[in-house]
Parts: sequence; C-alpha cells; structure tokens
Amino acid sequence: MPRDALKDVWAQRQPERAAKPWSSWYRKALRRGIEPLKRSARALRPYLLRILARCRYPLGTNLIEAINSKIEVIGA
Repeated sequence: MPRDALKDVWAQRQPERAAKPWSSWYRKALRRGIEPLKRSARALRPYLLRILARCRYPLGTNLIEAINSKIEVIGA
C-alpha cells in the first residue's frame, strides 16, 4: 500500500537513506492509476528536499510551537 511505503521515508534519520523509499513510493504512486494519489505525489515532489531535511532535523510541531512561544516572550 502506498501509504505504508511512504512511512518508510519518515522512519529514516538520514536524508540519503530516505531518498530510496521516497523514489519507490513516488514511482508506485504514479503507476497505481488512482488519480488523487497521482496528484498527491506530484504535489509533494517539489518539496522533496524539505521532506528529506525533516529526516535530519525531526522537529515536530510541538517543539516548533514551544520555540515560537519563547521568542514571543523574549520579544514582548
């Protein structure tokens, strides 16, 4: 299933190792013949470098929100 294959990308901590599962997922998504899946794959493609960067720097939204809150306190 394409969704499960995409999870392999997020499990990696090195962008170089995440590129292979990404490529595999992307090819499978385009071959599936499911138009919404194809559109999603094509929409994500321009963001590949950012997706791979997330592997190296796995910052969740909770951490980013905490950092933003501290910045606001300092700036206030």
